[in-house]
Amino acid sequence: SLALSSDGTALFMATEKDLRVFEREPESGELRFAQLIESWGISVVLLWDSRRARLYANNCGSWRRFDAVDGNQRQLGDAMRMPVIGNSNRRCADALFMDTTESFIHVAWNESNELQVFAVSPDSMQHVQTVALDGLQYALVSNSNTHVYALTESSLHVYERDTETGKLTPTRKTSLSASSIFSVMAISDNDQYMFVVTPVAVSVFRLRPDADPLLLDELDQIPPYFSKACEFAAPRKDLPAADVFCDGFAFSLEWRSEIQQLIVTNYVGFNDLDRFGNFVRDFGNIRGLGAASSDGRHAYMIAEDGALMMFERFGNSDGYLSTTAVLTSETGILDLPMAEFRDETGTLCFSAEFHGTADSGNWLDAGDWTLADAALIQCATATEDIPFVEAETRVLRIPYGKISDEDESSCIMAELQGSEDYLNWTLLAGNYLDCK
Repeated sequence: SLALSSDGTALFMATEKDLRVFEREPESGELRFAQLIESWGISVVLLWDSRRARLYANNCGSWRRFDAVDGNQRQLGDAMRMPVIGNSNRRCADALFMDTTESFIHVAWNESNELQVFAVSPDSMQHVQTVALDGLQYALVSNSNTHVYALTESSLHVYERDTETGKLTPTRKTSLSASSIFSVMAISDNDQYMFVVTPVAVSVFRLRPDADPLLLDELDQIPPYFSKACEFAAPRKDLPAADVFCDGFAFSLEWRSEIQQLIVTNYVGFNDLDRFGNFVRDFGNIRGLGAASSDGRHAYMIAEDGALMMFERFGNSDGYLSTTAVLTSETGILDLPMAEFRDETGTLCFSAEFHGTADSGNWLDAGDWTLADAALIQCATATEDIPFVEAETRVLRIPYGKISDEDESSCIMAELQGSEDYLNWTLLAGNYLDCK
């Protein structure tokens, strides 16, 4: 199990033997070992409390807390016992989370089929409620604090939260088309979309406050990784998308409302090349819960052999990757920071530079470009419409671009027809747009 401090300067790792603290460099995500604390159990799940600057550790119902020393989140004090008042059922945890006010802790454990709620005080925990759910797999709280969502083997359950008492009241339920054993969920930042990942299907639901969750799209499998357990999912910033980490691979999900489809992108698995050209190591079955930094830059997992793995969540930090095509009038160069190549096997992402006529006066009259440079890159989440090439027609569609001119900038859309070798491109259609 892993947890990150709220300021992003420390990563905490629970192993079967000890609790380890790593200093983290927020910009690069790099880690440096800082502290070793002797453990007292082998099934420890961690949770950071930013309100009180402390780390909670749950070892199957035996709770400890570790307070930050003098406000330094990279150094923890001695373990302090956290007694639980009003409940004798000691439970392990598959999911451990707090509401955004950090007043209540929620514990979900599939072996007991129970979701427990505890109120947090400075020195103890008070049992509030236990909800029994057959086939419970996973649970999480909405960003608005108003609802808790629980996933069972057959259904997605919705509970309203009393934000004062922490108690949960069942309100709605939606059946799943496939069994959701070994499943995880992620909810978008705006609480409108829920991603559900199972070994046999991935789904996206629209969350509606006054109606059952609505299934928008579902993919029967995750090619080429079929029937694998997924352990952790983290939403992407400001967009209906999530990164999912599974046994032996990771990938991204994105709901594209303009085409009403759930898209699977960014496969990363054993012997794949990362965006730096390095082979990805075989990380086997992921151990326990992972952690994602609050700035969206990085995610961390524990590999099967106990090694720590860091993933850069490319295009997800503050300042998204721009995919706006730029045509420079003075040089005639058309630059695509990121575009997609789409065929029947899936989607590849690339960057490209095309050379055209310099100082053509009117780009609609320029007409022709030659591919000067191109490179495969890792696909990234973007806030703009992404240019794409359809393999069947060899047409490059640019939904939104800009013309860079010494006097002023204007915005355009364009379609270019490519030759059979994709080296030469001719303007099929173009028009001016209002700049965003």
